[in-house]
Amino acid sequence: MPVLTYVYEDAGTSRYTDHDQLFKELIHTFFAEFLELFFPEVHKYIDFSAIRPLSEEVFTDLLGGESRRADIVG
Repeated sequence: MPVLTYVYEDAGTSRYTDHDQLFKELIHTFFAEFLELFFPEVHKYIDFSAIRPLSEEVFTDLLGGESRRADIVG
């Protein structure tokens, strides 16, 4: 019978790792390699010298009035 273990992180401790920021750094650093590994057919058509990642972008639905944020946009 499997045993469930719950792990709770205390966000107030100084040892807390900001996983979101680390993941963003990985995407920025290894974007070309990621595409080459997982999407080789797409990778060969992209000029990576022309790509400039943006930190955040807002998309607004003009008819619905709803807006959404994309965290990393290339």
